Amino acid sequence: MTDNEEVVGAMFAAEMGHVPVIQRELIFTTKRIIVAKKGFAGKLLASLAGGMIGLWLVTRSEKKQAQTIEQADVEEILMADAKNYEVLYSEISAAEVKKLSWLLSWPYSVEIKVHTESDEHRFRARKVKLGEAEDLLRVVRLKLC
Repeated sequence: MTDNEEVVGAMFAAEMGHVPVIQRELIFTTKRIIVAKKGFAGKLLASLAGGMIGLWLVTRSEKKQAQTIEQADVEEILMADAKNYEVLYSEISAAEVKKLSWLLSWPYSVEIKVHTESDEHRFRARKVKLGEAEDLLRVVRLKLC
């Protein structure tokens, strides 16, 4: 991580707009959002932890994995795969979060949109409460003010 950068949270989400939909890990820091291939950060942690303990870490629930990812080095995660990328808060012009209807959007519970000058990133998360997503986006919104 860069100087004074801290991980404030993480979640698993589907990156919309791709066919097929790509599963991602969203890692929110105090300066940026790291978007990584799902499972990669967990595999990195497993290799660091080693053996059966590492395998056990990877196979726990997504929420527990997201909490474990919060302790990882985001620079290593970012650089580990060419498809991993960052969205700097300084490049974000707007960020939105909304609760999805379970009937129309199953299995997703919330949608997050992050707008930059050149792109819109849209993610849908499962098993994430609206309040949890709002808390993570609060950091982004604070940086926009």
